[in-house]
Amino acid sequence: MPRSLSILPDQVITMTIHVTFNYISDWLH
Repeated sequence: MPRSLSILPDQVITMTIHVTFNYISDWLH
């Protein structure tokens, strides 16, 4: 894992995953 990601707050990581998941779900449907 890149060092830049390890310094991100958990909230930012969670938000990124959530947005990415929504984007993929929208694309699949």
